Amino acid sequence: MKKEHFRFKISILILTSLALIIAVYLVINDNLWTVLMALLASSYSLLYAFPLFKHRNWRQIPIIKLVTVAVSWIILICLLPLQSTYVVFAYAYGCDVAPVVDTVYFLYFIDVLQLFLLIIALCIPFEIKDLKYDSVVLKTLPQLVGTYNSKILGVLICVLYVVIEFIQFGFSTDMNFMITYFILTLTAIAIWFSDKVKSDYYASFFVEAIPVLWLGFYWVF
Repeated sequence: MKKEHFRFKISILILTSLALIIAVYLVINDNLWTVLMALLASSYSLLYAFPLFKHRNWRQIPIIKLVTVAVSWIILICLLPLQSTYVVFAYAYGCDVAPVVDTVYFLYFIDVLQLFLLIIALCIPFEIKDLKYDSVVLKTLPQLVGTYNSKILGVLICVLYVVIEFIQFGFSTDMNFMITYFILTLTAIAIWFSDKVKSDYYASFFVEAIPVLWLGFYWVF
């Protein structure tokens, strides 16, 4: 079958080049910790994309694909800012804001775990969407356990996130918590109604917009 021409190739190349220039500038002017975290995240990206051993990359190893994506985001979102010269990092717990110290490392770890779970959940609609494109050798989650079971797993992950939130803080009607409950409910609904026969825009627009919507709620409220 003749491959279709990807019309956004040049645009993506331009955006990637601009992002690379900005990243290089920021890294040069930052500290060693940030450089190491950036290199670590980049190494995950390389392992994901390029066949570095036995002509296989991490994307072709069952389940590792999801874990690799989640770990890469965790490094960039949670670890890289900890000592960056561009970020005044503070850990917010309740109504107090304090620097990350030993007494709150465990709480921060729990938040990192929740974010890891959320990223896995958000990736599942894309895994289902890509069923019609992915080779069977990739052994993605839906290929291994089926679309229905993948949806069940995604919904259970959302429930687990909320349970962890409830264990930490109990049920709260504070606006921040209500936003979190709404976003997790929306994520679960998005997972449940995802399907390989739906338009690509369902995952690429609606599902990808969920984190942006979350940020928007925080800005508004």
